[in-house]
Amino acid sequence: MIDKYLAEIAKTGGFWYRLLPYIEFQDPRYGKVSLTKELAQKIEENFKNGVPSYELSLDIEHGKDANHPGAYGKITRVEARDDGLWVYSEPDEEGVELIKRKKFKYMSATYAEKYMDKKTGKDAGPVLRGAALTNMPAVPDMEQIVYFSEFEKEEEIGMEFKDLFEKAQKELSDLRAEKDKKEKELSETLASVNKELSEARTKLEALEKEKKEAEEKLFSEKVNNWAKSWTDKGVKPAVLEKIKPRVKKEEDMKLFEDILESTEKVKLGQSGRGESAGENETYVKLAGDIAGRVNPK
Repeated sequence: MIDKYLAEIAKTGGFWYRLLPYIEFQDPRYGKVSLTKELAQKIEENFKNGVPSYELSLDIEHGKDANHPGAYGKITRVEARDDGLWVYSEPDEEGVELIKRKKFKYMSATYAEKYMDKKTGKDAGPVLRGAALTNMPAVPDMEQIVYFSEFEKEEEIGMEFKDLFEKAQKELSDLRAEKDKKEKELSETLASVNKELSEARTKLEALEKEKKEAEEKLFSEKVNNWAKSWTDKGVKPAVLEKIKPRVKKEEDMKLFEDILESTEKVKLGQSGRGESAGENETYVKLAGDIAGRVNPK
């Protein structure tokens, strides 16, 4: 397991830590202590201006631990933020090992509210003089450096989110592929159905045409038979030839029959004798008059 600070160290060589939160508290050694944003801003300003002039060390228990003398890293950056003074610590290998083994859980600041700049001999105001790994910080409610269980939880959540994201991406990709497949199948099915419909429509039109032609042929034969029956009854063929084109339906034959019954007929055996042009013209005119009365154009 690696805590969030160790993870940051592994990536960048150091980690950010809020060394001085903005707070007011009582200390038996110093009395009332006020850590304000103005104080942090002045410490940051002095640090950027090289005050103090030496490198700020990261030691153990402010140098009071005989088992851990010397420095275990350094402070390389200082920032006054909205919630406190933050420092960037770069522990060395021994310092990292102590953090890994959870020997020290906090960091504590060594600072002076009034510091004489040795170069100018003037009061530079508040400066940060260093920081220490400790288990007894003077400032209350300090954040622990080591958050093994919390970081593990964050790591697990991060992995879960990554897994969920990858799973969602895969599911989305699968859905898109399935959608494309279904659309292709639907398009092919639609094209097939349209083709079948077109073929069926063509066949239906052909059948309807055949039916119409058959009906027309059948009716024509029926009309011819009907006309022949009246010829046999003595009605002149010229009359029937004039009437036949006007017979469009069964009802027309019935109407013509009522009139044909009263027309002049030739006797059986005489229908074949020669007829003068005048007689033929008379019969044609008669047929025209009959046809006009029954089924006018």
